[in-house]
Amino acid sequence: MKKILLVLMVAAFLGCTQGPPPPELCFPPDGYELTYMPFSWTSVPEANEYRLQISADEGFFDNVIDEVTADTFYSVTSHYSEFEDGTIYYWRVLSGNTDGWGNPSEVRTISVRII
Repeated sequence: MKKILLVLMVAAFLGCTQGPPPPELCFPPDGYELTYMPFSWTSVPEANEYRLQISADEGFFDNVIDEVTADTFYSVTSHYSEFEDGTIYYWRVLSGNTDGWGNPSEVRTISVRII
């Protein structure tokens, strides 16, 4: 217990930096079935880039999409072959700046309908 407290005190004293707070997800809503893939999220004042991650697993260990953009939207146009029809995917966004990547946003699910 003393070691953990010491580490926390040292981290607080050194002013450990972390990236900006996560954005709020806008579109698509949780559980939405997509026939095309636009994604959007809110702007975070401290951020200068965002990282969209889409994965077939909740832990985001094997991402289908892992793209960095300066915009608050991203439309998947060239990765359709990576998705399987009717499969549920998880998506989230991280905010980034010179201090690094912040915590991820909430996680939402989508199911993909390939037409």
